[in-house]
Amino acid sequence: VEIAARYQVDLPANGRLNLGIAYANAETTIDLLRPNPVLPTAPYLLTRSRLLLDSAQPEHRARFEANYERGPLSLQANVSYFGPYSSAGLGNAFPQKWGEKTVVDLSGRYMLGDRFTIGAGVQNVGDVLPDQFSFNDVPAIIAATGSSFPTGEESPIGVNGRTFFVRLETRF
Repeated sequence: VEIAARYQVDLPANGRLNLGIAYANAETTIDLLRPNPVLPTAPYLLTRSRLLLDSAQPEHRARFEANYERGPLSLQANVSYFGPYSSAGLGNAFPQKWGEKTVVDLSGRYMLGDRFTIGAGVQNVGDVLPDQFSFNDVPAIIAATGSSFPTGEESPIGVNGRTFFVRLETRF
């Protein structure tokens, strides 16, 4: 089930406000797996693969976005909510439930004439990070990366935390 709504209103002094809200509820299940004809005792999908298909994406997702435009200036704010999900981390056969997260992104753009636009922003303003593994012994494969992935790799919010960007666009 997905529900989305948009609203646009013109504001005084040539301003415009665009608002959007969306919600998605997606439950995925695996009803049947055919046996492996080559190796009947070996399953096609192990625990990690099954979780990736039916549990690694949050069942509930929501998004609110606001965009203000006035002349060459545009400001945007996005708030994204991701519900809990389950997965098994690298080298870990035991499923773990990861908690819900909300992320805020802010950006702005300014048009420089007809051909150039400069923009800047911050993704994940609150520096929200995914939950860490619940077990104390970091799997060997993660330890081999210098523990650079102490979280589930399927995280819908990424694993890098807050990021900044500057962009220059041109039209030909």
